[in-house]
Amino acid sequence: LSESDDPLVLAVAANDIGMYVANHTLGRRNLESLGTKAKIMALIYHEDPEVRFQALTAMQKYMKNLWS
Repeated sequence: LSESDDPLVLAVAANDIGMYVANHTLGRRNLESLGTKAKIMALIYHEDPEVRFQALTAMQKYMKNLWS
């Protein structure tokens, strides 16, 4: 997420992070230690609509996992 500006790479990375959080029991805690939540939140304001969508979806899965 930090090394690329390519919208396709960012969208795929956000999707992968969302899937990781949704399917891995400790996924949220692992990503918190890496500062990934802040990086995903920054992508919510990206100019590319697909990147925004994938970032929002990842955050939705992150929050769902938080309250589960």
